Amino acid sequence: MLCCSPPPQEETNDVAPVVSDFVVPKGLPQRPDTYKQAWTHEEQHILERLLAEIPEGAKNRWAKISQGMMGRRTPRQVASRVQKYFAKLKKFGVPDPGS
Repeated sequence: MLCCSPPPQEETNDVAPVVSDFVVPKGLPQRPDTYKQAWTHEEQHILERLLAEIPEGAKNRWAKISQGMMGRRTPRQVASRVQKYFAKLKKFGVPDPGS
């Protein structure tokens, strides 16, 4: 050990470590690994199956679907995907699968 080295200091900064030039303030939730990643065909099939199993209007539907997908996608990602999915079906004149 060097005789002149300063004692270790506790971190007192208010930001988390830098991750590729983007600083995430402490206390904010981290983004999931699937953030900004395309949905796979497998995920889409699971989503469609769970949409049929968990009826519209069910309490915490998006959270239940997220859990049914083994947590691969967050409830927010599920809700966004479903909204875009049904908008695309409507755009191309495909009848709503739930009706």
